[in-house]
Amino acid sequence: MPTSKKARRLRRHLSASGMVATTTTCFERLEDPVPGRKVTLQDCLLSALAMFKLKDASLLAFDTDTRGNGINPELHRNLRTLFRIHCVPSDTAMRERLDLVDPQSLRPVFKALLPPSPPGKRGRKKKGKEVKPTNNHYR
Repeated sequence: MPTSKKARRLRRHLSASGMVATTTTCFERLEDPVPGRKVTLQDCLLSALAMFKLKDASLLAFDTDTRGNGINPELHRNLRTLFRIHCVPSDTAMRERLDLVDPQSLRPVFKALLPPSPPGKRGRKKKGKEVKPTNNHYR
């Protein structure tokens, strides 16, 4: 059974590599509040995404895994190939850089990753009450 182009594009978008590619593209568009540093804002944001996806308990745990004693070479290779991170920041560097990012500037990432609700679902009424769609929370 052949699939349509739209269905294939949707599946590619929902794959892990597609989601990382989409977030990377959105992060590249953000203006770096402190340009000229060794670790770019994009590397800090992608490292935070990797930390979330790898389920590290804290910034310090991620820092220990990536920079501490007994560094795992497979982890570094995965960070480079899967998450496209060029230079892994320390926990302090990541915290300092991410504190300067305006949360509103990250909205395009959510808009790109979360599809809009179907046309019939927007603002419909249910027994006199308006039902708000859940995935429009990030818009």
